[in-house]
Amino acid sequence: MRIPFPTVLLIDDEPIANFLHEIVIRQVGIGQEVLIFQQASRALDYLLATFPPATPPSVLIFLDINMPLMDGFDFLEELQRKGYSALLASIVILSSSTHPIDQQKAKQYGIKYYLSKPLTQSILQDFIRRNYL
Repeated sequence: MRIPFPTVLLIDDEPIANFLHEIVIRQVGIGQEVLIFQQASRALDYLLATFPPATPPSVLIFLDINMPLMDGFDFLEELQRKGYSALLASIVILSSSTHPIDQQKAKQYGIKYYLSKPLTQSILQDFIRRNYL
């Protein structure tokens, strides 16, 4: 399966999870470039500097919820506050939290996709097949 996104972002404070998820993304072949951010604030800075606010970019973003300093919900709030709501359609929550409150809160931001860690080849292939093919 080759569904190219120019850029895939992994935003997660766990280095091992990022390492494993990057391997899965590359094996499935969905990203030409995979960028890893262990701090949501750095990913936010990158997105704000790289993409114009009103244009939905050709980027896929995997976002963890539970992170120190700026968590996933703070990240979503900042995107909205800065006028980057178009980016929300590109975000997939990838979290170890299966709590319904977290899933509901993500929906309140307009997040359509919520996947549980760990991301595997079969989960990613199924996700892409169902949503992008």
